[in-house]
Amino acid sequence: MSKTINITLKVWRQNRGEEGRFEIYQAKDIDTDASFLEMMDVVNDKITLAGGEPIAFEHDCREGICGCCGTLVNGKKVNIPSYQISVGDEVTIKEKSRANALINESLEAVERRGVPSWLELDKTAYKSTVKAMPNREELTMPIQEQLIVELYSK
Repeated sequence: MSKTINITLKVWRQNRGEEGRFEIYQAKDIDTDASFLEMMDVVNDKITLAGGEPIAFEHDCREGICGCCGTLVNGKKVNIPSYQISVGDEVTIKEKSRANALINESLEAVERRGVPSWLELDKTAYKSTVKAMPNREELTMPIQEQLIVELYSK
């Protein structure tokens, strides 16, 4: 018997010409073997049944969640969320993506957390440069490596 999980999604919704906003969706009893897109099908079905507009993705975006389509590494478009950066790489947010609330919330979080020693940040230019590769002790986020390994092993 497979396990199920409940997930709370905070989704940025915006129609052309309108101000954007976050909406909260509950994905309940999702099979742990389900892909992200399968989970989104379940969520969209519930939204549609309730008379709402389903969550849409850019036509050229595989999953529409990572925001990497607005990212440049050394001036080149990157569309791989797990892209491997190197020392000296310059990561820039494209001009049209600078209004994205998630990106701006991340920049605001820098005020609370600070800039890691291995990274140089120019907030006004939406640009960072990798000064060194971090070691495990320098990572302040609660990362569970085992879960990452399990995800990529499927």
